[in-house]
Amino acid sequence: MKSSKIISLSIVVALVVVNVVLIWALNEENSRWGRILCSGIYCLYFLVTDSSKKVFLLGALLLFLIADIFILDFESTIAQQAFFALHSSAYLLLLFEIKENLEKFHMSSFQKLYFSIVFAVNGIFVFVIGNTLTAGNNDIALTLLFYLHGFSSLLLIAGAILVYDRYSNEISASFLVGVLALALSNLTGFASIYLDHTTFLYLSRIFYILALFCLVHFSEISNGAQSRDLNELEAKEENTKGTSYHEY
Repeated sequence: MKSSKIISLSIVVALVVVNVVLIWALNEENSRWGRILCSGIYCLYFLVTDSSKKVFLLGALLLFLIADIFILDFESTIAQQAFFALHSSAYLLLLFEIKENLEKFHMSSFQKLYFSIVFAVNGIFVFVIGNTLTAGNNDIALTLLFYLHGFSSLLLIAGAILVYDRYSNEISASFLVGVLALALSNLTGFASIYLDHTTFLYLSRIFYILALFCLVHFSEISNGAQSRDLNELEAKEENTKGTSYHEY
């Protein structure tokens, strides 16, 4: 196993252990520092590796870090508004990361119908959750930001599925798993707050760590693939030049 993979897996295991201990030993509010630790470490890891070539992904990770700071006071309306706005922006940045791949994708009529139905069903699901979570809350801005967060998440998931459906490789799979883990982290996180059940908090934190790991891994292996493609192209060009010279 390569040293980079050992380091990546060690970070995942260490963060899971630290967060489980924090959640077990502290109350929910104080254990939220563990989430900041996760996003902070992955931002730092991202910056010191070749992964930093992906500007949109770096921007998304930084937005996740800032959003996690607001989670410390998530009971306040302003913190909730900031969280939903920052996460929605991060989802759009992640969509820009795969924008080039999506532009090359042409869906069949069946795929368009399938995704339209899935998107509509999940859109209704977002409205149902939104009505439940914002019941008794007259803050229009918070409600709109929640819906923006939900639909931007759906768009990102749809984009990740389309890219995976086309390429079906480790790169697209890593991005898809990361996106799905983000969605599950938010879903279980809301459940832990509004249902007041610690089990959901453990799941939310584990899904969040998995999401960050997969997104950084996606960047690492896609940059590696691009480097190999570039080296192969340069080698072909050199061979072509040599052949042309001899023939001439």
